[in-house]
Amino acid sequence: MLAQIYSLKIDTKIVIQERPLACSPADDPNYDDLGEIPMCLGCCARMSGNPKAKCLKCEWPICSAECEQIEHHAGNECSIFEQSQVRFTDLPAKSLIDETIFILRLCLLKSKKPSVWNDILMKFEDHNSVRQTKKICVEKDRKVLENLKAIYDKVDDEPPFETEDVIKISGIINVNAFSSTKLEDECSSRRMKRRVTITQCVFPTASLLAHCCVPNACWTVSGSPNFEMTIRTTVKIPKGEMIAIAYAPREVFVATLQRLVSTEDIAHFICHCHRCLDATELNTFLGAIKCSRCKHCALLEDSESDKGYLLPKNPINPESEWQCLRCENVIPVQKVVKRLVKIEKDFESIKAMGLSRDEEADEMEYLYKRSLDEHLHRNHYLLQEISLRIVNRQASCIYNLDAEEIERFVYHCKSILKVSDVLCPGFCRHRALIQFYMSQVMMIEVRKRPIAALNNEEVFKIFQPIYKLQKEAFTYFRSEDENDNRNRPTYLKGCNQYVACLMEEMKETMQHI
Repeated sequence: MLAQIYSLKIDTKIVIQERPLACSPADDPNYDDLGEIPMCLGCCARMSGNPKAKCLKCEWPICSAECEQIEHHAGNECSIFEQSQVRFTDLPAKSLIDETIFILRLCLLKSKKPSVWNDILMKFEDHNSVRQTKKICVEKDRKVLENLKAIYDKVDDEPPFETEDVIKISGIINVNAFSSTKLEDECSSRRMKRRVTITQCVFPTASLLAHCCVPNACWTVSGSPNFEMTIRTTVKIPKGEMIAIAYAPREVFVATLQRLVSTEDIAHFICHCHRCLDATELNTFLGAIKCSRCKHCALLEDSESDKGYLLPKNPINPESEWQCLRCENVIPVQKVVKRLVKIEKDFESIKAMGLSRDEEADEMEYLYKRSLDEHLHRNHYLLQEISLRIVNRQASCIYNLDAEEIERFVYHCKSILKVSDVLCPGFCRHRALIQFYMSQVMMIEVRKRPIAALNNEEVFKIFQPIYKLQKEAFTYFRSEDENDNRNRPTYLKGCNQYVACLMEEMKETMQHI
């Protein structure tokens, strides 16, 4: 039976599978609670277990003897650090150590692999004409150059690259690099040890793919030591249609205004995809807020329920005025942002209070209802974030939820799936996670029913939608698991927690079907 479950066909196509030109540790603001704990230069994991471990040759942070031998450390900066005797704590710009390592590894390709440097890397876009007009980018480049100068000060040979190379590579990273954050190792059924791996990579082909805010393909980066990129289609792509991915998958689920600010700030471009050009964001109204002047919102029929909301007049201009679809009231974008910032602050404040699961869920639910009633469209991305927070908090103890909590849990799952079906259809981690949670809570409800008294057709009708959710979620997480563990050393192999859970639950479901 387990073999039958695990051999389910994955209805998606791999279009690219390749290793990076270079990779390095990176930082992720979602894990800032780890503080000053260094990153391993081999496996790119936070060295929580042994933060003082180091490479025997260069004395930089390395978490194990195996990681010391990984090529992207041993074959790059290790010998340079050994010769210069510069240490992890010696660099002047400590906040940019990981970025400095990444830039150094890419710059070393100029002498180590000149054909890769000339024929691939130097053909990537750097957007430096825009970057060099921004003080924050110029300052970051200056600090990285200071770090590199400190590294090479006591090395006999001059660096095999120029200042201009460093600035160009910095721009290439901004535009073309992928960042991946994982929790790895020692996964078993419903438990997983917290080992945070945060990696940034530049790939020879995948880094050239176009971006779209409604992608038809998704990407994953496997674990150490290969950090291999896999691009899969998420839906069936018609012949001649461009394959496009979301550079930052999390941002698919925020509104256009917020995505505009992010892409222009980080990658220095403005997206012109069909979603960004549509003020309604494909009729999801993900960024719409209620018009304070319009009195019709609460009284409208369903067919007219989206009329009393403000949307940007020009969605790809972050300074655009916003206009009501019904009364044509116009307000500046600053007023929109002010209303959203207040809700965001309340959201973050609740998260930071250290409440119990039940207490936080209640506070979040109150914020959700208040924001829905007073300010936001029912699909607004902030409501989606609140829903996801409630779901994630309660999913860890889903079997202990009472009837009211289960009803609330299902409501928020359905709300998230409704938007996901439009903005990220098909093969998608975000949808798979909610499908997994939905199947779990549906199984809880089924177990309360007298199944033995039902005939085969009635049993099938009950379990068929559960199995459909399980199968679609399993399809995604199985591919993620295979990608993570392919070509990995035995000591690093893990088991995706969702695969383990779904295999147990699908076996139980199939016994009834």
